[in-house]
Formats: sequence, C-alpha cells, structure tokens
Amino acid sequence: MALNRFTTGVASGLCDGEFADITPASRKKLLTLMARISESSFRRGLQHGLYFAEKQIPLRTDPWTFRYRATLDKSPCINAKGWTPTALERLNIEHGHELLMLGLREVIE
Repeated sequence: MALNRFTTGVASGLCDGEFADITPASRKKLLTLMARISESSFRRGLQHGLYFAEKQIPLRTDPWTFRYRATLDKSPCINAKGWTPTALERLNIEHGHELLMLGLREVIE
C-alpha cells in the first residue's frame, strides 16, 4: 500500500504514519514539545503585534495572506525587508539549547 504524502500545511513533505514507529510515550512527549513550541511562537507573535499596534507601525503584508498563504518553511518578519530565517533557523534561535539537550539540534544545524 502506497503512503500518502502531505503536500501542504504543517505536515508538508511527510507521509501517513511517519512517526508510527516511535513508542506512544515518545510520541506524546514530542507532541507536548511541539505544543509548547507552538504556544511560545504564538506568544512571540502576540508580543510583536502589541508592539506594532502601540507604535502604530504599518504591516507590510495582509495578516490573512501572511498566515495562510506564505510558506511555513520560512519565518519572515511581517514589517521589514532583509534577512528571513527558515522556520528551522527560527526554532534553533529560540529553542536551540533545549533542542541540543534533547538530542534534536544536530538535525537543524
């Protein structure tokens, strides 16, 4: 049976059952880690949004387009041109120490 490969969204490039060989306990721990990273990213976005609102800084792009149309493999700044880290680089910037200690960092370096 051929595995379906996801072509869009957060699972882009992965196949059905990609992590099925990991123990249920380890999958739960990975899900918890992903949820915490996601929550951290949400809070960073909220902090940035508040800063832009307080300073009345106009956004360079439409928020809907930015959220749903831009690739999730990049981590662009919503209000400026210049260096655009990949999503993995941003993850390393924000959580590199923890990823190193968990044995995951070498995958993104």
